[in-house]
Amino acid sequence: MNTTNILLGTTSLLLVVAFALSFGDFNKNRNSASANKEYEEIRAELAAQKALFDKMQLETLRSNAIKTPGSAPIAPDPAQTDTAPLSEDLKSKLEAEIAKLKDEKDKAELKADTNEKETLILMGEKTKAAQRQERDAQRVTNALLMGNVSAFKKDWAWLSFSPTDSANFQPGQELGIRRNSGILGRITIDRFEGDQYVANVKENAYAGGVPDIVEGDEIIVIPPFYGVSEE
Repeated sequence: MNTTNILLGTTSLLLVVAFALSFGDFNKNRNSASANKEYEEIRAELAAQKALFDKMQLETLRSNAIKTPGSAPIAPDPAQTDTAPLSEDLKSKLEAEIAKLKDEKDKAELKADTNEKETLILMGEKTKAAQRQERDAQRVTNALLMGNVSAFKKDWAWLSFSPTDSANFQPGQELGIRRNSGILGRITIDRFEGDQYVANVKENAYAGGVPDIVEGDEIIVIPPFYGVSEE
């Protein structure tokens, strides 16, 4: 109990004693106005002291409730124990396993590096092939029109075509058959007959023999370096 509580308790006790003494006088002079007044004053003082006492007691309880407990003591670190040394046999096995893993790692890295280089080379070759095809297609597209196929006999592997005004060919001269931006096949001039050129159709490896030619296919002079790598 703190000093405040002791003081409040003492004060309350004194008031109770005073009330008891005054109550004796009050009984003797029950009808006295001064006795009634004194009685009411004592009751009021007792009520005030009781309220003050209750307030102080409540504050004490709250103060005790919010106090934080002391920090728990920190347990000491467990004692370090000495590790038993590895046996020579176990040490040798571990070293052999480490060497094996390192060898496998080196092989895997070498294989990955080789695969990467091969992939880059393959991509480079594909890129060059695509560029060559693009150049060939552009050259074929830009080639001058020399005539159009007017008749074709696949079984005989020959065709005839009507030349343009500027076309003039010699027997044995090789020309190309253009369709869209590609060369469908090749022909060699056989002769000039009337207003038509007659030519022999060469077999095409891509077509598996004589290509399927239709009327209207275009006759052109094969562009220089067509299908040839420029590396």
